[in-house]
Amino acid sequence: LSSSDTTPECKNTNDTLVEVSGSRDRGDAFSRTVTGLRDNTRYYYRACGIGEDGETDDGNVREFVTDQGDGKGNPTPPTTDPYTLTSTASNIGRTQATLNSYVFGEGNGVCYFEYGRGTSLGLTSPRVAVDLDRTTRCSSPRTGLLSGETYYYRSVLVVDGRTYYGSTRSFRTDRVVTNPRPPVVHPRPPVTYPRPHPPVTVVDVELEEFEDDNCLALEKSVSNEYDSRFSDFTRADRGDMVYYKVRLTNVCRDSVEDVLLIDRIPYYLELDDKEALNDDDEKTVGWTVERLRSGQSRTYVTEMMVRDDAPMGDNITSYATASSEEFSVNSNDVTIEVDDDRFTDDEDQAASIFGAGFWPTSLFGWLLLILVILAIIYFVSRMLAVRNENARTLAELRAAQAARNNA
Repeated sequence: LSSSDTTPECKNTNDTLVEVSGSRDRGDAFSRTVTGLRDNTRYYYRACGIGEDGETDDGNVREFVTDQGDGKGNPTPPTTDPYTLTSTASNIGRTQATLNSYVFGEGNGVCYFEYGRGTSLGLTSPRVAVDLDRTTRCSSPRTGLLSGETYYYRSVLVVDGRTYYGSTRSFRTDRVVTNPRPPVVHPRPPVTYPRPHPPVTVVDVELEEFEDDNCLALEKSVSNEYDSRFSDFTRADRGDMVYYKVRLTNVCRDSVEDVLLIDRIPYYLELDDKEALNDDDEKTVGWTVERLRSGQSRTYVTEMMVRDDAPMGDNITSYATASSEEFSVNSNDVTIEVDDDRFTDDEDQAASIFGAGFWPTSLFGWLLLILVILAIIYFVSRMLAVRNENARTLAELRAAQAARNNA
């Protein structure tokens, strides 16, 4: 930790060591509380790790600025007028952060934040009403940020039509660590055998003892949030959820072990946690199948969202791969057409409500079918009621006519 050195050096001092257990892939989190810092000062810090073998590993350099205060850790406004102090951002992640500030004054006011990736800011958080007689803090969680980017922000307080601004501060979102690209799998060249010279000895062989050169079968399909059916083609609009499904099958008699299954996620699709992956290449999602018995299948579904910058009318194509020490296979291609018109005609829209057959496959379809049946019952009952009323009126007229004839 340093207030002057922007790249603090990791030093092995016993008073700052915290013993943790774990590995490079999975370990324990640790923290350290530091006191005695100066007010309104920028500090730089990094985490340092020392393994049992003495090997060190330095973390990324982060920074923060302590709040302006009275020297005892308490923020104090320099004036009795309404005032706001921009505080340190918290809950910083890859795509989100919480902006904080202190507000001072009397009566009621409105606080919010201006922020952006440049010092000109440009974005505004929702306005929040505050009671300055009770509240001294103002916070606003922000999501949808880009990972690994520096954001600038300042607090804004509005009281009685007058606007007060805090100082501009900054923070940096966490970087996204994408999965490493799998090794390129080259198909094995076909094995050729020399043609035997005569005489040729013919031997009867049971064909069941031989299998195909590839024991792995891989199938990929795609669907959207409006249709539960999977196929090799679908349509989706920007912001719609789409789903990739890959199915891996062992078509041989013997078991296949240590199969690496890789599903490729194109650039214009985001994973289900909606992380804004700011990269120019496709991403990969992988699974390891330790053992796949004869005839056994494994199915994996990945949920994604179409990015807001996906070109309208373009096709997003992807495929999956599976490989082991002996076998490798590529799946079929699947395509997502980016289109705001998800249904091509009335038949497709009806199919999305009632499914492939007559009976509905969704809650909305069942409700619509029940309403249609109730409407039919209502109109039939009304027709029967009118018919009975007409018959009763006709009978009364005939009875009255008969009475007049008898008189």
